[in-house]
Amino acid sequence: MMYSIDSLTLISGIDVPIPEIGVNIHQPTIREIAYIGEKSFYEAAQTIIIQKKDFINGLENITQEDKIALSQMSNFEIFLKLVEANPLSSTKVQMLLSLLFPDFNSSIEERFIYLVNPKEQKSILINDSTFEILQEVITTILCLQSGNTKEEFNPQGDRAREIAEKIKRGRERAARLKGEKKQQSNFLSKYISGLGIGTNTLNIHNVLDLTLYQLLNQLERYGLYTQYNISIQAKMAGAKDVEDVDWLKDIENK
Repeated sequence: MMYSIDSLTLISGIDVPIPEIGVNIHQPTIREIAYIGEKSFYEAAQTIIIQKKDFINGLENITQEDKIALSQMSNFEIFLKLVEANPLSSTKVQMLLSLLFPDFNSSIEERFIYLVNPKEQKSILINDSTFEILQEVITTILCLQSGNTKEEFNPQGDRAREIAEKIKRGRERAARLKGEKKQQSNFLSKYISGLGIGTNTLNIHNVLDLTLYQLLNQLERYGLYTQYNISIQAKMAGAKDVEDVDWLKDIENK
């Protein structure tokens, strides 16, 4: 079950409290995401929300023994191995964490993510027991797609190092999930341009100040409103069997 966040909280763009972790997560705007770049942003996001089932299915020529060993790892352990195997990926993830937790300095340690707020002298540990909550929240506020599975495994010794090597070789395949497919088409730039031109009230500058949830919500609502106007014009022109469009219906951006 996906972590529940109130729709008003999402559409308002405010920071989202995560009581289980003891921290608020920031909903980054498109303008803030631009500092990282769309491609790096989605690569980092996809790394954080990695699901071991998707990861294992993305590996080629994997033995049954390795498959079993990987299936016994948690999402967090897979995540740690991914960033350990690829320093560039680790850098991109830290950049994303700086957007999500702007008041904190972050570091990815051997068994946890460490967040420190130097001004308030506050520290947060995100470990195996809370990481999947973070995954679900990030999935929701960034409008991604994820599942939720968790197993326990102790990644120590030679066997773990072998698994880490397989993770390193398979990371490019594992990255080909929904988030990367989106960034390959530069969909953010395209949607920002389209929404700015298509509406009478928005332009590129204020669209850039929307969060991802707000952007996709407005796009879907604008699409419904456009369909509604077309249906009304068709009826006024004498067209029959025109389907009614409820442009104020409930919509979800996940």
